[in-house]
Amino acid sequence: MAKPNASSKLPDSEWAYAAIYSHSAHRAAHLQPWLQRYNCHRPHSPLQHQPPISKLNLTMNNLLSLHT
Repeated sequence: MAKPNASSKLPDSEWAYAAIYSHSAHRAAHLQPWLQRYNCHRPHSPLQHQPPISKLNLTMNNLLSLHT
């Protein structure tokens, strides 16, 4: 059986449990902005400190592809 790596715990520690939410809907409302930052802006060390979206090789002027 494969062991989960440390990065599999990041969503819990950085989003779900990083703040106190009054109810699930409030927490859910914060998911999309967090995913945007995590996937499009936050540097990831395994990717040479680039965000995951950089692996798609999209041009920066392609707003429709970058922000859908």
